[in-house]
Amino acid sequence: RDVGFLNGIEDNVSAENPQSGNFGSVMSRGDFFNEGNRALIIDENIEITKKWKIELAARLEQLILKRERYNFDGTKRINQSLDTTYNVANYNFATSYEVRKGTYAYANYCFQHGPTAGDISTTSLSTANTFRPSDIIQKEIGLKSSLFHKNLQVSFALFDINRSIAIQLDGNEFSKNKQQAQGFEVATKAVINSKLKLGGSFAYTKATFGENYDADYDRFITGNTPINAPKFIENFWISYSNIAGIPIEIGLGGKFVSEREANTANTVQLSRYHIFNTFIAYDYAKYRFAFHIRNLTNEDYIPWADVYYTSQYILGSPRTFEATFSAHF
Repeated sequence: RDVGFLNGIEDNVSAENPQSGNFGSVMSRGDFFNEGNRALIIDENIEITKKWKIELAARLEQLILKRERYNFDGTKRINQSLDTTYNVANYNFATSYEVRKGTYAYANYCFQHGPTAGDISTTSLSTANTFRPSDIIQKEIGLKSSLFHKNLQVSFALFDINRSIAIQLDGNEFSKNKQQAQGFEVATKAVINSKLKLGGSFAYTKATFGENYDADYDRFITGNTPINAPKFIENFWISYSNIAGIPIEIGLGGKFVSEREANTANTVQLSRYHIFNTFIAYDYAKYRFAFHIRNLTNEDYIPWADVYYTSQYILGSPRTFEATFSAHF
């Protein structure tokens, strides 16, 4: 692909009343990335008893990676090219136990490697020949239950994730960038009767950088919070069907997202937001006609920040109307 802009190019547009047009002529440079993958996957499920099960899995991979980046004059960028092969191994251990009929406790341990393209962005390839894919260790325990003839489903999970990737920085006191997250999630779904259904979820995440150096902005960010990582996310939905004996269903859903950091220095914070969606649908035989209103209150919000464009933000979609038709065969 061709990417890049010369420093100093700026453009401004109104967020409330944007005018269409052409940005103009800009210079670009080449950026080539190609990844091949060969893998051997071994997976074994063992039934210890009728209630206790174990799963053992391994994925042995060979990653063939080639990356070339160029300057505006067509010359290769120093220490930015890769042409190598990595042999990596991923392992997973999981177990579940039926505590009572319809209720299962489970645990999972996973050692794996992050997506190579994302790892390259993390390290910025300041010295390409030292690059190695990141190590990720994920641990999770939880409980899942289906009660009252499967009319009530409840799940609860605790998780701990640690990611580390080797870096090369002269005079640095540590050799790996570390990132971690711990939290829990609870979710439920209930069928109150043949007409009324509802559900929801709540998640809490504490995400932090361990020892970490941000090569893109030449700063230490140890102890900071990663971008786009809310502490709280809440969801709910409710629907009611067969109104007055007519196959009509109406529904309402909502989502709450807490504040998030917009840069690794944690000097800019994105505000919390609430989004509500609603719909009405008519079912006839194998067909479904539906009308949706998304972002019902026309909330102004920023759902995501890009670590590389710290002064630019994409607004979330305004109130949107959508008509759908679906058929099942």
